Amino acid sequence: MKLDKLQIQKLEQFLEKIKNDTYPEPSTLLHSQITQQMFDVCLKQISLPPAAKILDIGCGQGVALEIFKKHGFAPIGITLNNEDVAICQQKGYEVYQMDQSFLDFADDYFDFVWCRHCLEHSIFPYFTLQEIYRVIKNEGYLYIEVPAPDTSCRHQTNKNYYSVLGKSMWLDLIKRSGFEILQVLDIQFNVPAGPDIYWGMIQKKIRSTITSKNSVKIINFKWVSNSDNQEINLSLDSNEFTQKMMLNYFEKGQVYESEIFQLISRFLEVNDCFIDIGAHIGYYSVLAAKIVGSKGKVFAFEPELSNHQKTLENITLNHLNNIKLFNLAVGSETKQTQIFVNQDNDGGHALWDVGKHPFNKKSLNNQTMQNTQLSTLDNILSQAGNITNLKIIKIDTEGGELDVVKGAVNTIRKYDVPYIICEINRFGLQQMGTNETELREFMNSLGYETYLLTSNSSNQLVRLPMGKYYETSYVFNVLFTRQSFIPQ
Repeated sequence: MKLDKLQIQKLEQFLEKIKNDTYPEPSTLLHSQITQQMFDVCLKQISLPPAAKILDIGCGQGVALEIFKKHGFAPIGITLNNEDVAICQQKGYEVYQMDQSFLDFADDYFDFVWCRHCLEHSIFPYFTLQEIYRVIKNEGYLYIEVPAPDTSCRHQTNKNYYSVLGKSMWLDLIKRSGFEILQVLDIQFNVPAGPDIYWGMIQKKIRSTITSKNSVKIINFKWVSNSDNQEINLSLDSNEFTQKMMLNYFEKGQVYESEIFQLISRFLEVNDCFIDIGAHIGYYSVLAAKIVGSKGKVFAFEPELSNHQKTLENITLNHLNNIKLFNLAVGSETKQTQIFVNQDNDGGHALWDVGKHPFNKKSLNNQTMQNTQLSTLDNILSQAGNITNLKIIKIDTEGGELDVVKGAVNTIRKYDVPYIICEINRFGLQQMGTNETELREFMNSLGYETYLLTSNSSNQLVRLPMGKYYETSYVFNVLFTRQSFIPQ
């Protein structure tokens, strides 16, 4: 799209209005303390060269610039407010009046960009992030701190706040801009208006990880379930390990994890309820939602932010309104926790340090965590209203499966759940302090037997008796059910 003269004039007039809405930002004790605290956090996560070039976007009256200079770095500040520019220049800092979306610097110029309390003022944040990406050196770093919407401070009502977005949206825009997210922090503190929340995000510029439009494909998949023709669409990114694997299956006319697909298609019916714990990008949630129909229900749980956003995208792509999606982890207790983001496998995020697995080399060298809420299925469903026909629970939590079922005992008993599909990740179970035997024994105590699911499984389920184990070095899936639930 090429702007004509009139369109350029309109944009320039609007940007001038934005500039006139700015106000001076004198430093406060709280602002100075948190600035120092967050820069200390960054220095533990990143490595800057001596005399590193740093850009402070929205520098205010120089709080961060002073800190950077004390460390021997070479900072430059930008702000739209004339008064702040003058004060900073009087202090001897190199500061310019400049819009964060139009940076007058060369490509690959800065080692580190500090963007604290500024992106929310951008009228087009994705464009702004692309511009920030441009001026950062390859392997350089970016720190972003933005306010959460709907706190007591109600940042979205401030006259010059234009992009008070949700956390998952910010993280998705950051990844789309070509950054690798290293750490996500929830920053909570009290101000006169009440409790406030900001999100701090540390990321690294990696050229090779820019998501190309060509890497994302929409696949259309058709099948027959209980004599009904079904159809779903899935958005899959070939730059992501598991999504690429899924894409390869579908492009060959095959079904990804056919053993689970066949079981869901066989046992799930119209008006049933399906629970997907560890939803990944929503493959099984969307599949189940199509089968159960508008009067059925699907509850999907995905704690990792990018996967949660992708699940939401696939729900929207299929025009479904019978899926309730939760951005949290499910376990045996309720508390705040952290998940370890798997840099090697988008289907391998976990509650244990994924860098410990020999496959996960990137995760070992670049540990990344996200804060999330942990809750039990019993607690969540007790607040979910009327549920009927709870037919299948699918659990894929990279070793957290025993904790999930321990926190779901009341649900399992109340609804006499016929089928519980469970991934067996022996390495993950060990990292969570348990093993396959303990998981199977616990399910056995609830009256369930174990049946092996493999891609070679036919409609005839094969029981795996206690004491007998499937010989494999890979993860695999089992079905927990009772003999009475298996059609003869």
